[in-house]
Amino acid sequence: ISFWQASSNGSRDNSYQGVIVAYNVIQGTHDAPLWFDDIAGGFDQPRDNRLHNNIVFMGQNGHLFDLGNPDGWTISHNNWPDRIPGVADEPNSFSALPSFADPRLNGPAVGYQLRLGDRSIGAGLPLTMISTDFWGQPRSTHPSLGIYEYSSSDGDLPITETPTGETPTPTATAVPPTATVEPTATAEPTADPHGTRLLISSSDGGQVGDVAYADEDVLAFDITTGQWSLFFDGSDVGLNGDVDGLALL
Repeated sequence: ISFWQASSNGSRDNSYQGVIVAYNVIQGTHDAPLWFDDIAGGFDQPRDNRLHNNIVFMGQNGHLFDLGNPDGWTISHNNWPDRIPGVADEPNSFSALPSFADPRLNGPAVGYQLRLGDRSIGAGLPLTMISTDFWGQPRSTHPSLGIYEYSSSDGDLPITETPTGETPTPTATAVPPTATVEPTATAEPTADPHGTRLLISSSDGGQVGDVAYADEDVLAFDITTGQWSLFFDGSDVGLNGDVDGLALL
């Protein structure tokens, strides 16, 4: 879900206002699942935009939420399973792996129904402008996040905890993929508490495998699978300089 500003259009209304992004499950995107260009002065500034009751997974390139004008948004009551971006960090949002029925990319929507006990059930903000779920069922006064309004009459159906609905294919070797630019570490790699990842900060930008990074980012290398990912996107919290250290609390 995105808005990009056409550079060839100099009209003041080359902007956006009153956008409502609500009750979505966004997964499997190549780039950031939410991306709104920065609107500079001289154009109508974004305002009255809202982001509520969504379940949003990180994009395949490691980006999550690129938002140019956060002051024009009200953001709350979302589940960010990978991590909560800085611009969306507030008390009613959380990071938890959803328990979907049978989630498969490009599969049927019913696979993204929440199962009994999922944290997203009843965790939403009531929205008068959206009163039903994907199947036309009424939303509760304490609505669930995502496309499905869970009802107690649904009972305890089977739970699948793998987000894609597929069993990951084992990797035969832990050798990292060939990188176009090897990251230059500014400090010794930090071992992940679970012992499966190395966290690395680079003194400049580049690309490793298919993951692009800047000097304010922190890369993660999965020792088990040999895969690189973007663990921390510094642009989410307004950083534009080199990250010299990272503390995991």
